[in-house]
Amino acid sequence: MQIAAARGRYLRPFAKILLAMAALCEKKPAVARIQLVELVAEFPQNSLFVSELSKLDGSSDTALSF
Repeated sequence: MQIAAARGRYLRPFAKILLAMAALCEKKPAVARIQLVELVAEFPQNSLFVSELSKLDGSSDTALSF
């Protein structure tokens, strides 16, 4: 999954979403934040990524609500 997130062309965003969700399940919000920051940078028009990042910044216990 990490290879797809790093070098994938078509599945990179999906892989980053899955990695962020997995990081939150493993109680690693810093890792999830990195993935979400990259997604927001790549897709600034996507309000869902911005919203989930702001939830994560507000609370370390918040899970993604996709």
